[in-house]
Amino acid sequence: MKRFTICSNINNGVGLEADAKLLKSLLESWGHEVFLIHYQKKNQVEECPGKIDANIFLEVVNYDLIARGIAREQWYIPNPEWFAPWDHKTGLPDFNRVLCKTQDAVRIMTKITAEYQKKVRYIGFEAKDLYDPEIPRERKFLHVAGSSRYKNTVATAFSFSRMMDDEDVKPNLTVVGVYPDEYQFSVGYKNVTTYQRVTDEEMKQLMNSHLFHVMPAGYEGYGQSLHESLGCGAVLLTTAHPPMCEFNGVPQDLLIPYQDTIPELAAMRARVVAAPIRDIVKKALKLKQERIDEIRRTAREAFLKDRDDFRAAFKKEVDDL
Repeated sequence: MKRFTICSNINNGVGLEADAKLLKSLLESWGHEVFLIHYQKKNQVEECPGKIDANIFLEVVNYDLIARGIAREQWYIPNPEWFAPWDHKTGLPDFNRVLCKTQDAVRIMTKITAEYQKKVRYIGFEAKDLYDPEIPRERKFLHVAGSSRYKNTVATAFSFSRMMDDEDVKPNLTVVGVYPDEYQFSVGYKNVTTYQRVTDEEMKQLMNSHLFHVMPAGYEGYGQSLHESLGCGAVLLTTAHPPMCEFNGVPQDLLIPYQDTIPELAAMRARVVAAPIRDIVKKALKLKQERIDEIRRTAREAFLKDRDDFRAAFKKEVDDL
């Protein structure tokens, strides 16, 4: 048995908390002991008696935890869009392993410092499996922004409302996002339904009932929603920019072109405008059923394989410790 801490924002109710709980569950299923530590609460370090084999930092780092010297190794799992190299210059050499969720993160982190060349490796990650084949699929589009403002939601909402005014029959869009100003363009359009928040069961229903998922993200540290879409066997329309365009199971002929890119700390965020979204949506609606079935099957298979590959890669890191 080995002992780990997982240090992150463990009570934010979204991605980091979910990631921490996922890793904790995996490690415990392999017979290891795990302590969750909130990155800002230094007193929680005292709740970890004895020596630790590895501190695992998810996106954020608690340097006090490193300084205590209770762990043999320091592991870092970065999200490049929240990684500021200039804030970590003294801490970077402390990490024994930098485990990346995406190939783009591998490229970014190996450029940060020459000392990382032998420390960085790709392990991938996994998302919740929401797949329910019993829920009938409808030819509707789903856009999940959640609590993020970096999903190009404004352009998506605009493309389905005013940009579609020339269409005899407008395609239906469902938007889930906590910021109403992001989808204000869709107000008054009968083909657009919006939700600020939904329950887990309602989200599962939406993810499975919508055949098309339009997710032109600006950047993703991993992309939980996008991978949940793939897991549900959806026809995923996402951005022609890494890492989104590199995810296994994404149909390359349905990638949405981006206008330009904006620096987002260590990453580059893609800005998408409405017209390309409209064009790809129209293209998706013209797909033959045989092509749709192929895309859905490929997406589901990619989701399952990526999950297995991640678990094998992460377990290897743990076993090699």
